[in-house]
Amino acid sequence: MGKLSEHVCLVHVNNNTVTIGAYEPSWLQELYLLTPVLLATINEHLDAPRITHLRFKAVARKQTIQPNIVPQIHKEDKTITLSPKELAALETITDEQLRSVLKAFRIKCCNQEHP
Repeated sequence: MGKLSEHVCLVHVNNNTVTIGAYEPSWLQELYLLTPVLLATINEHLDAPRITHLRFKAVARKQTIQPNIVPQIHKEDKTITLSPKELAALETITDEQLRSVLKAFRIKCCNQEHP
């Protein structure tokens, strides 16, 4: 039958009656047809045969609460001033596109170092 907890739940136990909730109507029918087997199995695990009736009820599946997921907020880049040494090193690069990418990368690194 697989994992029953995905399809049914225990609703109520009262004296000699157990009420079982099912999330889908098809499971209500299956459980009803399996009543003798279920009663025997339940009573087998008790010290004496105490349960004589099973009731079945359609129930809504409980919503699981997702943990609070904090969305990542992209902070605006702070104004970072590169040191004269860093600027001099960038000036030695003749490829303008590479120089621009490296400068942006250094600024990004500085922003991560000092949030």
